[in-house]
Amino acid sequence: MRTKTFQMKWLTVAALLVALGLGCGEKGPEAISRLNPRSASYLEGVPVPEGFKLVGRESTDYESGGQRSALHVYEGWADPAAIRSFYREQMPMMGWGKVSDQSVEGVATLRFEKSNEACTVDIKPTGLLNRTKIHVTVSPFNRARTTTEPPRRSVP
Repeated sequence: MRTKTFQMKWLTVAALLVALGLGCGEKGPEAISRLNPRSASYLEGVPVPEGFKLVGRESTDYESGGQRSALHVYEGWADPAAIRSFYREQMPMMGWGKVSDQSVEGVATLRFEKSNEACTVDIKPTGLLNRTKIHVTVSPFNRARTTTEPPRRSVP
């Protein structure tokens, strides 16, 4: 019994060392792995990195009269910087124009537009070894505009 307890302690220590080692290393642009899109997306025209799954209990979508609204949450294992690069690359390939790209307190937010829709992508690390949530919001807006025209601001 004593040997078994000793082995379990060493296995726990070894697992912790491996987990800590995963966080070490270079984090420059060359260290970001390239992600590929899923073969079938959950929302038409909005890519999702391969390996990410829809979190159904946190997601909603609605389509009527040729307009759609959606809030989809995806969860998977990938470096947030790699996910940000994925959306910077993939969204224009799907016809979306980038309007903004920012990072605040570890959450990256990218906004894209095309014809009469806006798509906001929030990339949120969960704090669990590269486990990341992606919140994708698609919503219509009333008039078409070019992607170089700034978004309209509401006047209070």
